[in-house]
Amino acid sequence: MIEIKRKEDGKPWVAEVFPTRTVIDAKCSVIIYVSPVNGTVASGQYINLEKLFELFDVEITTYGELYELLGSFTPEQLDANITTEISWDNECFPCELRIAGSEHDSLDEGHPVLYVKD
Repeated sequence: MIEIKRKEDGKPWVAEVFPTRTVIDAKCSVIIYVSPVNGTVASGQYINLEKLFELFDVEITTYGELYELLGSFTPEQLDANITTEISWDNECFPCELRIAGSEHDSLDEGHPVLYVKD
């Protein structure tokens, strides 16, 4: 589960990504279930990836959370190039996943990193 905060009031919620893509109605693929922390199952709702980022503040800070969220991507999103955005520069750059070696200056050996190419 991924901890999130509802933009409307800042209250803590959790999001759970389901690995299967079934359809509840014509409007929404059931891919993410969100519910209030300490709420009942009935107090939650199914939403898609776009609604998740529209309604909630989502901070993905670990590769485990990223892995879970990738399960909700569309095939088109999964086929897109890995890109990073530099917030202070308002620029986007292609990047690639690398694993730090023993000679890396600041990361432990084996640490995954998104590397921006020159």
